[in-house]
Amino acid sequence: MSAKNSQTISYKIDSTPQIDKKQLRSPLEIFLPFLGCHQEFLLDNLRRGRSFGLEAEFARLKLTEEEKQARLEKIKTYYEYDLIYEKHQKAISERDAVIEKWKAQEGKVYVINFKPAGEYLAPKPRGESYSAGLIYLYPEGIEELKIQDVLFRSEKILVEKNQLYYIRWVDTVSKPKKKGYTLSYEKKEGDTIYANAEFKTRGFTLFAPKIEVREGKKRVKIIIRSKLKESSE
Repeated sequence: MSAKNSQTISYKIDSTPQIDKKQLRSPLEIFLPFLGCHQEFLLDNLRRGRSFGLEAEFARLKLTEEEKQARLEKIKTYYEYDLIYEKHQKAISERDAVIEKWKAQEGKVYVINFKPAGEYLAPKPRGESYSAGLIYLYPEGIEELKIQDVLFRSEKILVEKNQLYYIRWVDTVSKPKKKGYTLSYEKKEGDTIYANAEFKTRGFTLFAPKIEVREGKKRVKIIIRSKLKESSE
């Protein structure tokens, strides 16, 4: 890109975005196509006390219902909403169906906490994956998730990655009086720590050098306490 066509945009938390005067287009022409929702996100998060989204903006402006609809139609036209929706309707419908299935899940919850391992999770999905904010959903499960000597594999079943460090699975056919998992290990430390362990449910299998298991009535939490096998020497 030549110096003549380059654009410089600088941001300050305590001020509005500033644009280099050398650029030829107006701020509105730049912000709407290139920043769009990202600008709204930044404003919502950087301005304390400001509510989220268009509804909050409409409330601030004290718009009537007719004025709201008019502005929404204008936004839809500008961003070519109908054209985009038509093009991606199949993928959107599939995603929404997965999200609805995820929301409706009931049963015993298993949460694997990888945070002590100190690495962000990058699972290899089996098939498609869908995001819902900071949550990623794998309707066909996770083929493999490996961190050093820790290995997680799921069956062909809906699994969730929550934020950066957590894997969550709901056993929708769990029985109140049945354990729902098996745990084998080489050594036990105290009441909840297991070395060289294999934790297995009907939905997933986890191998780890050291885990901690905390079990409640409807929730089992497995914490990765070590990602490296201890030397035998």
